[in-house]
Amino acid sequence: MEAGLAVNRFPARAVAVVATLFAGLAIGGSLGYTIKPTTDVVVTHSTSPVVQPAPISDTCIFVDHHKGC
Repeated sequence: MEAGLAVNRFPARAVAVVATLFAGLAIGGSLGYTIKPTTDVVVTHSTSPVVQPAPISDTCIFVDHHKGC
């Protein structure tokens, strides 16, 4: 009868992948917290109303709902 030695290796690749994902989440979370503005966003611009130019006046007058020039 021969005795065999079975070596069960530690899954280093799986641990490395999990550690890399965890490090990415930690770095992303810390950068998101750092970059986040500390105060409320203030709008500095406003919308101004559009002003139509006044129509050119003519010398015609209205008589009985008709324009007379």
